[in-house]
Amino acid sequence: MIVIEQDGSKFNFDDLLKRFTSEDTTAKKPETPSEPVKYTVEAISVLGGTITYRDKTIRQDVVMEHFDFRCPLLAWNSDKLDATSRFSLKSGGLVKAALALNTGSLNYSLLARVDRLNLVILRLM
Repeated sequence: MIVIEQDGSKFNFDDLLKRFTSEDTTAKKPETPSEPVKYTVEAISVLGGTITYRDKTIRQDVVMEHFDFRCPLLAWNSDKLDATSRFSLKSGGLVKAALALNTGSLNYSLLARVDRLNLVILRLM
């Protein structure tokens, strides 16, 4: 379960971004170059998740339920990334998507299908 809250231009995770993206002032010794890290991660999946986006300014929530995400392979020696996702919206609607991304060139293909989308999520108060 993930909850993203926005209050004006601030998000509930801004402090984390600031902490992990600030400049490191720790003195470091120069390192000798080494081989790149070699990694392979297979069968990444998130099943049955819930993601809530809450805009406190307009008092509106968008809730993605039954969130599924799958990525069969992420590897150091492959520029190819394929991923699929599927979720329903609490306000109504079903979304299915497939992404094919070349991480070297950033060329991508995105196929998405949206069924029975309730447009109430687009209203402003």
